[in-house]
Amino acid sequence: MLIFKVGLDTYYNSGRSKEILKDYFFFDYFYPTAEPCCEVGNEMYELIKIRFLLNIFAVCSNYLHS
Repeated sequence: MLIFKVGLDTYYNSGRSKEILKDYFFFDYFYPTAEPCCEVGNEMYELIKIRFLLNIFAVCSNYLHS
């Protein structure tokens, strides 16, 4: 969050070629695992959502049985 609030200073090192930059993982263009990371995030979100709904169901069920 600090990066979004304050900012991040970046600069291009003119001594580096695109071929060299492709070996590093900054920016989506150079980051080969961005898509799998996104998929894992989406799956985690779904698991959390399902767990939340199961908790609500359990609370409602306990309330109805009491």
